[in-house]
Amino acid sequence: RDMFEEIIREIGKHNRIIIHRHSKPDGDAIGSQAGLKYLIEENFPGKEVYAVGDAAGRYAFMDGSTPDVIPDGYYADALAIVRIPGINRTVFRSKTGRHSDMNPDAIPINSRTV
Repeated sequence: RDMFEEIIREIGKHNRIIIHRHSKPDGDAIGSQAGLKYLIEENFPGKEVYAVGDAAGRYAFMDGSTPDVIPDGYYADALAIVRIPGINRTVFRSKTGRHSDMNPDAIPINSRTV
């Protein structure tokens, strides 16, 4: 099964998507998070899409750099997308407790669903 098809399927199953960025974000973290948010909003109209995380600091001039502030309760019915820098992985977690650990930046070497 294709990794990108699985990502699209997971996004399609949820009405609320929460995209995280790493702490002390740099321009790459902010840009990729904002780009993913806009991509989901454009291709999945009607979904609630939030980009959360630390303040942008010196990158506050970038479009989409201001993080959304949401209540903790939003996670109950959401798909959370968490980018893990340094190990080149992205984790997708849903309310079912199911998660996928994927590597969308390169050729999929180890893609699994638990």
